[in-house]
Amino acid sequence: MLRAVGCLDTTNLVAYVRYTAQDNSSNTYTIAYLGLGYISPGTPASPAYWIRYGLASSVTKGATDYYYYIYTIGYQYQ
Repeated sequence: MLRAVGCLDTTNLVAYVRYTAQDNSSNTYTIAYLGLGYISPGTPASPAYWIRYGLASSVTKGATDYYYYIYTIGYQYQ
C-alpha cells in the first residue's frame, strides 16, 4: 500500500510530498537501494525512477518483519 500526503510549509517556504509504504508480507529480501518510480503506459515493465537512494549498508527483511518506508520529495521556494 502506498499513500501520499502533500504539504506546504509556509513558515519555512518548503513544499513537499511524503509517500509512505508498508510491507507486512511473509516475503524475505535484501535491500540495498530504495526507489520510487512509475511505469509508463504502453511500456514493458521497466520503471523510470523519480528517486533512487542507496543505503549505507544492505538490510534483510525476514518473513516476520514489518517494514515501513517513507519517501519525502521537496523543494524550497521564495
